[in-house]
Amino acid sequence: MTCSVKLGVTKVIRSAQCPVPSFQWVCGGLGTGYWALGTMQTVWIIDSEQWPRAMLRAELIERGYDAVGYVTAADVSPARFPDIIVVELRGVEHEEVAGLFKLGVPVIGIVSMPEPAWLHEFKWGALLRRPISIGEIANTIANFR
Repeated sequence: MTCSVKLGVTKVIRSAQCPVPSFQWVCGGLGTGYWALGTMQTVWIIDSEQWPRAMLRAELIERGYDAVGYVTAADVSPARFPDIIVVELRGVEHEEVAGLFKLGVPVIGIVSMPEPAWLHEFKWGALLRRPISIGEIANTIANFR
């Protein structure tokens, strides 16, 4: 069965497979054709700088993730439990990172120079070093799917 997948306001691709088997009725023309929020992987993006956080969030949304950005680990919302966490380690304290690892989901760290002294105390899902592109970060996240 096929459905229409909406991209933007005017462009519609026909013949894309419906991504959510339990919502096949959507493909019959009774719904919007959008993915259901609960079927996407939730990614928490924790970065104190707004523009890198916003650009990564936009890229992940384009790739079909439920990406949520936070300024600090203290700001996270337990209402949207993550499947993956991405944290920029610039200015982040050891205790904040330790709290993220207690959630039991993969944590991807992005580190710059100088590296925090406690960096190797944790078992990272991936540890990325700056300089790195938004696309490379998104590709790393995609490997956890």
